[in-house]
Amino acid sequence: MLHTIIAQQTQYTLAYALIFAIVFLGFLVVCVPRPRKPAYRSPEEEKAAKKKSEIDKVRAKKKKARDKQNKKRQKARKKALKKQNQ
Repeated sequence: MLHTIIAQQTQYTLAYALIFAIVFLGFLVVCVPRPRKPAYRSPEEEKAAKKKSEIDKVRAKKKKARDKQNKKRQKARKKALKKQNQ
């Protein structure tokens, strides 16, 4: 009798474990984000993206040079004002 009760409880435990496993796997499928593949780009889009990045690089380089030149001018103005005030 005791043996059949233990066997029956084991079956219930296994059934609940199976249900829990199925629910948990469903939770993982729904809630955990999967990595996405990058979208396929056509050759025209690739060229446009490359051209845009090159343009951005050139703009950044020009801005850096312009800022450097402005700093030089400001420094020269300060020096000239200092010389005038003396």
